[in-house]
Amino acid sequence: MKIEYLKRKSIFFQPLKIFIENNKEKLMAGDKITIQLKEGGYVGNVIICIEKNNNTFFNTDWNNKESSYFPVRIKATATVLSKLNLYGSFYITHKNGSLTLNIC
Repeated sequence: MKIEYLKRKSIFFQPLKIFIENNKEKLMAGDKITIQLKEGGYVGNVIICIEKNNNTFFNTDWNNKESSYFPVRIKATATVLSKLNLYGSFYITHKNGSLTLNIC
């Protein structure tokens, strides 16, 4: 499924940006990185694909008829990865504010 990147910054964008910038070497080396965000939100376990020449949307294995239900914390993470020019496939899990990310 194709999901559009954030059009407006969310409250999660800046904390995720700082966290991923500070941990990008670990992430790109294959380590899992975890950040604690505000509690709540949709539970998600997805693979996303960030493509170099696409700044409009990312691909995901998430299946739902309504894309508006896509977890916003994961959408913000995909947006940050794209803005930081970190391309490839990533596995992201989110549950109750705890977001874990690693490269596939």
